Amino acid sequence: MRLFTGYLKLLIIIATILFLFSCASVVSPKPANNNSDQGKLAKIDEKITKFNQKLEEIYHRISVIQFMVDNHERNFKDYDTKIKMLGNIKKDTNTIANDVKVATINPLEKVPEKKKPVKLEKKPVKIIVKKKPIKKESVTTIYKRAYQEFRNKRYKKAIQLFNRIVKQYPESKLANNALYWTGEIYYDLKKYETAIVFFKRLMKRYPKGNKVPDATLKAGYAFLSLGNKKQAKYYFTRVVSNFPFSRAGSIAEKKLSKLK
Repeated sequence: MRLFTGYLKLLIIIATILFLFSCASVVSPKPANNNSDQGKLAKIDEKITKFNQKLEEIYHRISVIQFMVDNHERNFKDYDTKIKMLGNIKKDTNTIANDVKVATINPLEKVPEKKKPVKLEKKPVKIIVKKKPIKKESVTTIYKRAYQEFRNKRYKKAIQLFNRIVKQYPESKLANNALYWTGEIYYDLKKYETAIVFFKRLMKRYPKGNKVPDATLKAGYAFLSLGNKKQAKYYFTRVVSNFPFSRAGSIAEKKLSKLK
C-alpha cells in the first residue's frame, strides 16, 4: 500500500515539472515578418499540443492508479473484518465443544417430575322432581271462591280472584260480575274514586252485561258520596232512562226525587 502511494506522489511531481517546463519554454512570439517565423510558430504550437496530450495521459494514469489504491484499501479492510469474524467463530466452536465434553462426562440425572394429584370434579347431582300437572280451574270455581271471600270480607283475596277472572276469562259472562264486585269492594272501603273506575270499566267493556244497571246506579251513589251531585244525577237519570223496569231503575228514580 505504501508503494502505491509513493508511486502516485512521484507521478504527480513529474507531471508538475513537465507542466512548468512547457510554460517556461513557450515565449510569446514576436510579430511575424516572414515565412520562416510563421513556420517556427507552427512547430511550437504542434509541440504544445503534443505536450498537452501527454499531460492528459499522465492525469488519466494517475486517476487509474488512485482507483487501484482505493480498491486495495477496501479489500484490506474486508480481509481484516473476515479474519476477526473467523476468530470469533473459532472461539464459539471451542466453547460448544467443551460444553459437549462436560455433558458427556457428567450427564445430568433427570429428576422424575412429581405427578399432581388429579382432582375429581364433583358434579352436582340433579334431582328431577316431576311436577304434577296443575289442573286449570274453571271460571265458575274461581268465581265462587272469590264471591265467598267477598262475603267473608277478605277483600284482598277476593280482588285477586276477581282480577284473575277478568284476565283469564275476559269473554265469560262472569267477567262483568267480577268487575262489579271489585267496584263494590272499593265502595265498601270508601275508596269511591277507585270504585267509579271499575264501574265505568264494566259499562264500557260489557255494555249488555247483566250487571250494567247495578254498576250505573252504584256509580251515582259513589259520586254522591264524593259530593258531586251533578254527576250523581247524571248516572241516576241514565239508569231510569235505560233500565226503567229494573230494580236499579226504581231505586234511581227515588234518589232523583229526593235530590230535586
